[in-house]
Amino acid sequence: NRRVPEYATVTARMHMLLPIQPREPLAVVVSGGGFVSMTGGMAVARALSDAGLGWWEKVTHLGGNSGGAWFGTQFIYSQRFHDAVTSNAAPLRDVVSEWIESHIAAQARELHSSEWGPQGLLPAEHGCPLTNLEVRQVISRVAAFAETPYFRYLPFVAGTVLNQSIDSVGNATYATAPRALPAVALVQAATLPPDAWTTYDRSVGHTRRAGLRASFADGRTLDLSERGKALPLAFVSEAGSKQGWWFNADITRLDVFPLCPHADAIRAEERQRCALPPYRSPRAMPLPLRDDPLLAEVAAATGGAAGFAGSPSLYRRLMGGVEREAPRPAEPVIARIASCFPFGLQSLAPPLLRAKQSVAASEEDVPFRYLDGGYAENTALPLTLAKMQRDCGAGAMRCPTGEPLDVVLVNDGNSNGDSDGFGPFKSPDPLRALFSAGEPPADWVRGMFGLPSVPNPAVFAEAFPAASAWRPYCSVPTTRIDVWPHEQRNITSHVAEVLLTTIENRYYGVAAGSKIRLLVFSLDIPGVIWPGLLNRDTEVDRPGHARLAFGRLLPDSFAGHASMAEAQLAAMGPPLRQFLAKRAVRAAPSGGRAQ
Repeated sequence: NRRVPEYATVTARMHMLLPIQPREPLAVVVSGGGFVSMTGGMAVARALSDAGLGWWEKVTHLGGNSGGAWFGTQFIYSQRFHDAVTSNAAPLRDVVSEWIESHIAAQARELHSSEWGPQGLLPAEHGCPLTNLEVRQVISRVAAFAETPYFRYLPFVAGTVLNQSIDSVGNATYATAPRALPAVALVQAATLPPDAWTTYDRSVGHTRRAGLRASFADGRTLDLSERGKALPLAFVSEAGSKQGWWFNADITRLDVFPLCPHADAIRAEERQRCALPPYRSPRAMPLPLRDDPLLAEVAAATGGAAGFAGSPSLYRRLMGGVEREAPRPAEPVIARIASCFPFGLQSLAPPLLRAKQSVAASEEDVPFRYLDGGYAENTALPLTLAKMQRDCGAGAMRCPTGEPLDVVLVNDGNSNGDSDGFGPFKSPDPLRALFSAGEPPADWVRGMFGLPSVPNPAVFAEAFPAASAWRPYCSVPTTRIDVWPHEQRNITSHVAEVLLTTIENRYYGVAAGSKIRLLVFSLDIPGVIWPGLLNRDTEVDRPGHARLAFGRLLPDSFAGHASMAEAQLAAMGPPLRQFLAKRAVRAAPSGGRAQ
């Protein structure tokens, strides 16, 4: 359970002494996908270090979502994590194993600690005593058995993900935390839900609710809570005090306003309260997004995969889908559970923190909540491309006219899948959704698990790469155990290099007309929840590759990450070297910039 070892890194120290000169853009992007994407990011990071020629000195942008952002936060803001990943002093499988073992041990410690705030569930809603008791007892017993504090997600991320790598993570902000790579812009994707359960109000026995409204430069307003729409955004951090949130530049203001907490009440007299102040003609307040949030707040925001539990409208959609799929005798039970939610589980959705609010006090005054970036767009590629384009346009990068922007993407997905989920919980495959195939993209599409409506993430004019463009690069033996007899097989990952052209997408900030040279590592590692959701891509293997570790529950479900990372490291080298060799020999014209 020791911490990741620290090694001296001369290059990072020199970065602090030398002026940062404009460089040609080179981005590394790691998609969402929990441990699979985080360890995939660790593999590509060491592969880039092993490729020679100091390639991490040439990387200008590091994008990530969810597990990819967990990797990026630690890689940029923890010198010892960065050194352990990039140094050959220890095999990568050992680095990954130590990290996961420390993460699991920290969960057991935090379950019985108050360092990151109170443990246990938040207060339950008034009017459901028996249902509350039954559901909360089950949840509490699961947490105790698994030895995990997962149900308070922000403290979980601070205490069990970042704390083992980043010193003083409880108060570390993007302006104050030292950087291992000062010259790299970090782009972390997140999503704002349509609405949120915020803070419990003891005077009425209910958790307050807030809706989200966007005001546009042309005078339009959009009530996202009314339409079940979620908004993608990114936190962008650079050296010094250059950091802040980015979202659609056409939006001039984001406001939150109170919603009626009695809307789902069973009794009509309770629901009638919604016609009274303060819910009739509610007063809106600016959404308090801060330019210098805690590292832990953003890392939790980008990875809140269970964030639907913090949004009334998304939860209603979820339960509506469950009711449609369930047998008729179960409908009254489902309706009762739906009316009594959230059972104190809204803390699964990371809270937005006010100025000077600590992780420990994060649930005391909640103005709004976040969703995992994957609810809108899982790869983090569009928001990273947008930052690269802005830097080119501002002259911060050397972007020769006619030359493509180079991007390496590690994607936790399925290169031959067309969608995620099943039935009412189905949504487009995140990587395929980026390709418009020459068709005008729809304005809004279904987001993750089919729950929110989100802006269409299409940013490329071309069609998704044909099957012939993908070639296998890594094959790892495994045993499939969800079939009988158990099946010996290989998990085979695929890689493709493609030249693409961007189309305009204002919600993700992407301008039209840029050439992108993209190297995609599609990990193609099967799972139960992701990349498939109980569909034809769902598979259970031994050793497992679970996206998250819920304490000590099902330890074999995450036992395969270390060996997979080692195999990915060895296999990523040749495609990376070929990709980077083309960049190294490419002529660098002195005039003009690509827009």
